[in-house]
Amino acid sequence: MRPIQLCFFLLLLQSFGPVWAQKPSMYDSLTRAVALAKTPSEKAVRLMRLAEECAYRGVRQSDSLAQLALEFADESRDRRLMARMMLRDVQRLASLPTSASKRDPAQYQRVIKFIQENRLDDLLPGAYSTASRLHLYRTELNQALEFANRAVEEANRLRSDTLQFRANSWLAQVYLSREEKVQAFRTYSRALRIAEETGRADFRRASYHALASTYAQMENFERAKDYAVKAIEIDRKENKLRELTQSISYLGSLYAANKQYALAEKKFREALALAERIGDELQIDRTKLNLGNLFFEQNAWQRGLDYFEKEHPELLTIYRTNGIEWQLAISLARIHTMLNNFGKAGELFAQARPSALASGIPAWQAAYHQYYAEYLKRMKRGPEAIGSYRTALTGYQQLGTLSAVKDAAANLDTLYRQTGDYQQAYAHHALREATADSLQKLAEAKEILQLEIDNETKAQELARQREEAETARRHQLQYMGISVGIVTLFVLLVMAGVFRVSVRTIRALGFFAFILLFEFIIYLADVQIHHLTHGEPIKILAIKVALIALLLPFHHWLEHRVIHYLTSHQLVEVRERWTNRLLRRPSGEVKGKMV
Repeated sequence: MRPIQLCFFLLLLQSFGPVWAQKPSMYDSLTRAVALAKTPSEKAVRLMRLAEECAYRGVRQSDSLAQLALEFADESRDRRLMARMMLRDVQRLASLPTSASKRDPAQYQRVIKFIQENRLDDLLPGAYSTASRLHLYRTELNQALEFANRAVEEANRLRSDTLQFRANSWLAQVYLSREEKVQAFRTYSRALRIAEETGRADFRRASYHALASTYAQMENFERAKDYAVKAIEIDRKENKLRELTQSISYLGSLYAANKQYALAEKKFREALALAERIGDELQIDRTKLNLGNLFFEQNAWQRGLDYFEKEHPELLTIYRTNGIEWQLAISLARIHTMLNNFGKAGELFAQARPSALASGIPAWQAAYHQYYAEYLKRMKRGPEAIGSYRTALTGYQQLGTLSAVKDAAANLDTLYRQTGDYQQAYAHHALREATADSLQKLAEAKEILQLEIDNETKAQELARQREEAETARRHQLQYMGISVGIVTLFVLLVMAGVFRVSVRTIRALGFFAFILLFEFIIYLADVQIHHLTHGEPIKILAIKVALIALLLPFHHWLEHRVIHYLTSHQLVEVRERWTNRLLRRPSGEVKGKMV
């Protein structure tokens, strides 16, 4: 991944989505909704929604709104509402980039205790998942896994497909964070199986996106694109245009990551056109940012800078209006460094330095020192660049970002050689080589991991084929049983007409025989109708109306004729006539024998 992605557009993944939700129209509409709320329950729900939406406008304002929501929920005395608001408040705190101090286990412990005391068991899986999320943000991976497993166990106990899907989806994310990708893949596959069994399109879409993300992390972009296309197909079929713009844009991001820039631009522009057609401002801005990002991906620094500063300056205001202008300053300083605009770059680095160092965000702090070191190196200020590179190297080592460690070590090797400190140059050269070996081993491990996942996929496919074959065999046996049953019923009906059976019995037997026969015919036709119409309700209705219009009169006519014939005892007369004919002996033959 290029360094600029960490700086200028890492925000797209970390905080851009919530920031976009803060457009004045959304904020104003939520404010009006709160003002129109009449009951404490309505006020609580709408205030919490407003607190979540304006979290990135200002943490204090968000906290105040959330506190009001909790007070109105308490006023309602609705235990379920109180628990839901408490749970959403913990989730809100966990999502804030400035709330690391608030990610305390006590935040969720009181919520879980309240849920258990009031026997709101269906809220427990969500509470355990939230607890897992808090521990994951605190990089306490073992506790995160423990609570994620608890959420799955509780969802399985409740036998709720929705809860099981959500719990398994979160568990898979925890496995990904622990670099246990095979387990993550298995868990995502389990969630997908639940989604397919429930038939919920939104669940299947979420599963496809999750699997695409899993493959993308392993740099298997072809498989990732396959799943992204499946999500697009669901959105088209369900006519979910807003979700469709997101799916198309995500596919464009996969093309960009795979360095297929022409295809990436094509998909981004397709998503942008759709977003503009439906008036989705959120997706319009997001897709414009993706298009601008393509220029930096291709090292077209001036073209990218013009795109943002001259063509779409409104995109940059997102940073300025949300208190993170220092991140924008770091990004612009990096771009101006690459363009050799050292005066402007120096001003931006000086502007960003206090906030960057005080942010408490290790990734941004390391990025700042790396980009500043590169600026100093280009300015021929080697000794100062060495100090900044060393700070960046320490930060990247703590983060475990091996590619960045390798780059920093390589630059330090070069700078120390230029200053004549060969001992330090040799040490950092050795570090670079060791890091390169580690990256090579990781690449080999990815290949092995890919083989394991491929084997897992084949095993799942074989299991699915066996299950489908068993289902088909079971259905065939049922069809045969139904057919034999219908034939047997008609044989009994004919026998009832041959022997002297009451008219009422014949009518009842005939009624059930013909009902079963024609319903079986309609059922067989249904299967073909759904296949031919691809589940289109209007087509299905039209064909079934026409079919029943033909079959119903024929059913009544045939049933009437057969029952009338059987109840008239004509078969009894035929039976007696044939019986007498077989038993009667010719008189001439008898006399001949007596003579």
